[in-house]
Amino acid sequence: MNVIHINSYFETNLYEEIYSRLRDNAIITNVIIPIRFGDSRYDDKKDKYNVIECYNKIDRFFLKTKIKKEVKAIKSRFNSILQNADIFHAHSLYSNGTVTYELSLIYKKPFVLTIRNSDINNLAKLYKMHNSYKNLILRSAKSIIFVSKAGRDKFIKNIRNVMTKEYVVSHSTIIPNGISNSFFSTNNNEPIIKKISGNPKLLFVGRNDKNKNVLYVAKSIQKFNLKCKLSVVGRAVNNLLENKLSKYNFVERIDALPVEKIKIMYYNADIFVMCSKTETFGLAYIEALSQGTPILYTKNTGIDGTFPEGKVGFQINIKSKKDFCNKYNYLVDYYEKIQPNCQKESYLFSWDQIIVKFIELYAEIISSSKNE
Repeated sequence: MNVIHINSYFETNLYEEIYSRLRDNAIITNVIIPIRFGDSRYDDKKDKYNVIECYNKIDRFFLKTKIKKEVKAIKSRFNSILQNADIFHAHSLYSNGTVTYELSLIYKKPFVLTIRNSDINNLAKLYKMHNSYKNLILRSAKSIIFVSKAGRDKFIKNIRNVMTKEYVVSHSTIIPNGISNSFFSTNNNEPIIKKISGNPKLLFVGRNDKNKNVLYVAKSIQKFNLKCKLSVVGRAVNNLLENKLSKYNFVERIDALPVEKIKIMYYNADIFVMCSKTETFGLAYIEALSQGTPILYTKNTGIDGTFPEGKVGFQINIKSKKDFCNKYNYLVDYYEKIQPNCQKESYLFSWDQIIVKFIELYAEIISSSKNE
């Protein structure tokens, strides 16, 4: 099996995990990374992947021009590997799906499409005038992949074209992101069982920006005088936000940590809380679960809908501080019932299981395309 991946968003390690594991399973995996001229973010990947400069910065605002430049550059440089592929995989709708669709027409190859958070929340507004083109791409993909049920539901809800909506409903699948196997090796693989402490220890791990909404959590704790401590671990990117957060004496601020130390913090925490405004999936939730730590998460985004409500934690309506207080109290009250579920549920997100889903999907599409 020979798969071409078109992926211009390569900032996270999860893609490295996907591609290396596909290769471990004897899948020929070529990754093409189309970028703008002068973009240095992927200099360290040029020895391992097919990085190609295709367009100017201003082209981002002229979608059709950007696509033509990318297709021409990719076709010119990678013609042979494109011809030999069995299937293409676009890792976003607007930035990669457009190019992949055009390449699929030229090379007569089936393609699958992964929908990202940016496709749902940001770029849809920027490229609103290209709705008919978007619908064409969606109805041409053999499968549309979402990483969470919440993301899928929100994306489908916003589709206005009835034919496209019906197609996406019938041709979509959910394949979540996975976490490193190192998170499954805690405590000699013995079940993690713990009781909540007198003053619960809350933990947030991630990039501390406005979207992650940590200030909302701090304000909610203060407003209802919840007796707990909140550790915020991650890189600071907003000085004003950091200054506001420093005024809460129950908040402990910690800079970014290596994985092994973060794993220990997950294990020592009573509750993991991340009330992001929007979230593609949120691997930190699963990392916390792997260490036996229940979670509080945002309603209608990220992992919401992945687990039954109350199974490993509770969803939060972030428009209401009262809802945070209520769900926090529920979790504290039912902690001993919920906590034992957490580690067990996290095993669903091991890469060993997730890669099998990708391989089975590719194989099914390749087989059906040959019979068309």
